[in-house]
Amino acid sequence: MEEVTKGYRYLSEQDLERAEIAFAHALEFNADIPEALNGAGVVERRRGRLDEARRRFEHAVKVAPDFAEGHVNLGETGLTEGRYESAEEDFRAALRIDPDLMVARLNLARALLHRGRRDTGRQAELWAAARREYLHLLEAKPDLPEAHHDLGYMDYHSGAYARAAAEYGKAVELSPT
Repeated sequence: MEEVTKGYRYLSEQDLERAEIAFAHALEFNADIPEALNGAGVVERRRGRLDEARRRFEHAVKVAPDFAEGHVNLGETGLTEGRYESAEEDFRAALRIDPDLMVARLNLARALLHRGRRDTGRQAELWAAARREYLHLLEAKPDLPEAHHDLGYMDYHSGAYARAAAEYGKAVELSPT
């Protein structure tokens, strides 16, 4: 686990080369350490190697089905690839493990928002589900600019201009840059 800890420290310092080596070293001891597989997947995703990242995250959740972070990272890879439905499933899996995992709830809402943009026939239904997730998220963390921004986006495109302006205003107030 010492190598895993080093790997995550290197990731936080943006040193992908050292992070990769640390995670690889940990996996030499045991090829089924979910945290090391997850870290190696993050390295691959940051390098743009999405297939390899997905493979690592899938392995991590296979050996540890209750590893919420692995489900989140698998879902985030799906979002990047435009695989919104599978991403939604991964975020829901993470939330079944940890209902307070805000990154999973935010990304679930975003997966629903993107699905609604793509499937205009079901847009109202999907955006209503996304809205519920954003509002659920804001109950726990009311100062999350991303949630206010995305709510404003959906409101604007749904014709609720006054509500959109309020949400966009709140997002800018919380994150002016």
